[in-house]
Amino acid sequence: MTVLLVAVSLAVDPGAGSSAAGSAPGWVVAVVYAVLVAVPAAYFTVLTGGARGQTVGGLATGLVVRDALTGGPLGYRRALARFLVRALLYAALVIPGVLNDLMPLWDPMHQSLSDKVTRALVVRPVGRGH
Repeated sequence: MTVLLVAVSLAVDPGAGSSAAGSAPGWVVAVVYAVLVAVPAAYFTVLTGGARGQTVGGLATGLVVRDALTGGPLGYRRALARFLVRALLYAALVIPGVLNDLMPLWDPMHQSLSDKVTRALVVRPVGRGH
């Protein structure tokens, strides 16, 4: 996400970091950043926080996000927190975000840091193929 924000910043404001004439007004850059955060935040919050607990990718792979203790839906508040933790880790120079995404490979519960913070668990329900 950080790389995307930098790329958009340079596309919207090619003179970023300089005082070149013709660059986009600050409010345009702010709106672009707000949209780049709000759209994915809404997508992941609504889809993983809802009763199904699945994004389009989760639906395709048969994976569901659930509460780690009850097995029930994660809920919208915790789904948003899960997204924000992951986004903040990526904002911290990308490497922490990549480590967060790789963490399920070695974690005994197959959870990322953002899953642990929000008590989420990604599971494949019994009876689902793939």
